[in-house]
Amino acid sequence: MDELIILSIGIFVLLVMSFLMNQYDFFSPSFIVCAIFMVSCILALRAVIVWGVDESIFTMKATLIMLSGISLFVITEQLAKVISPKKYDPKKEENGSARITMSRIKIVLVLLFCVVTVMLYCNSAYYYVYKNGYTGTFNLSQIGKYWHDLTFADENVGGVSRTIRIMGRAVNAIMFIGIYIFLNNIIMCRDKVIKNIIYIVPSICWLPVTIVTSARAIYLNLVGCAVLMVYVMMNRKDCWKRRHRNFKKIITIGAVILAVALILFYFAVMNGLIGRKTDKTFLDYVTIYLGAPIIHFNQFIMDPPEGIHYFGQETFAGLQSILVRIGLISTRYSTQSEARIIVANYGGNIYTFFRRPLHDFGLFGMYIITALISFIFSFLYYKRIYKSCFSYKNDRFLIGYGYFFYIIYLFPIDNTIYPYVSMSTVYFITTFWLAYAIMVGHIDVKMKADGLKLTLKRRNPYSVNDTRENGHQYFREYPFDS
Repeated sequence: MDELIILSIGIFVLLVMSFLMNQYDFFSPSFIVCAIFMVSCILALRAVIVWGVDESIFTMKATLIMLSGISLFVITEQLAKVISPKKYDPKKEENGSARITMSRIKIVLVLLFCVVTVMLYCNSAYYYVYKNGYTGTFNLSQIGKYWHDLTFADENVGGVSRTIRIMGRAVNAIMFIGIYIFLNNIIMCRDKVIKNIIYIVPSICWLPVTIVTSARAIYLNLVGCAVLMVYVMMNRKDCWKRRHRNFKKIITIGAVILAVALILFYFAVMNGLIGRKTDKTFLDYVTIYLGAPIIHFNQFIMDPPEGIHYFGQETFAGLQSILVRIGLISTRYSTQSEARIIVANYGGNIYTFFRRPLHDFGLFGMYIITALISFIFSFLYYKRIYKSCFSYKNDRFLIGYGYFFYIIYLFPIDNTIYPYVSMSTVYFITTFWLAYAIMVGHIDVKMKADGLKLTLKRRNPYSVNDTRENGHQYFREYPFDS
């Protein structure tokens, strides 16, 4: 218990330091890591008090490892901030922002592609469970439960062909782009919600696949990315001059989005809608995911599992699928860590970010990977996101950065590097690049008498002169006061 209190105080100090050193920027990578770790500590304390967790579980060694790792993350961010200076011209923002629209033929083709992909995905999942003994009807939740029992809820397994998986990644890319267009038109251009609701339909279309495969991470990722987009867009409207004044507003919006997402997710799990079911209360369920990782990390330090069989077998587990495919290794290590019981019916298998690299590479290796992740995300944030202007390339980068920012969100919960170091990420990046060009800019789609015609636009799709050609309307906003 004393160790957990020391950890909480240390993380709070780092949280305040990050907030002050980053000039009240509460979306810097280090602030997000410290803030969510702080929530994890509070929920871990709740677990001790409510669940009656044995205080002997907590060790000073685990506390010092986590504190030193978080401190290194904060320090590395400051280094990345120094070497990635960026000049910002607020006049670029005062010209306004573009309302992004899609032609009817584009919308129809995109939605048709999403629906067909979802149908193929669900049909493949049904055929897979049917071959493995499922005798029920085509009930998505029942198929999902059977699928979950057969697999690790990993989209790379379970009888889904590579072609359908690539199509699925394309739909995921469309989901992120659609959410961006929706938020851009609502926040930046003050457009009506009803006129832009069509852009979030792909996210709704993907629900059956989530139910069947229990792969709910894509929606958590989507919510996290949306919160980052809201933060950047609201600051762009003020030319990045009122960040501290927007603190309350953005925190409220983010908290509401997160709360709604958690409640909906809990409701789906409680009713067995995504292949799994729970009888835990809402707070207990949140504690299992946000508070228990700190407790599990202490258990891991006291009783580590057997040694490694492959280089980076836990940290880079996603890479093993590629190595198996090309014949360099014969078996694929499970991406699931061992489950541990905390007390009675409470337990899990998530251990914060630090467990996987610590297990694979030791303490020094864990520090290297932690510093590397901090440097990459911080450098890109201050180079391309922080005080960024509205442009075709900047917005494309913002969506892509938001997709990978899920690693930072889950830092206090689990190390999620392994899903991104895989062919699945290659599929996503490739399809995202193409989908963005079609939905937002350079590739135009028109219906001709002899069929569809694709036209490559080489000019900036955000340019005023291109408005009539690619379906964009240019809005001139009134300059904001400083």
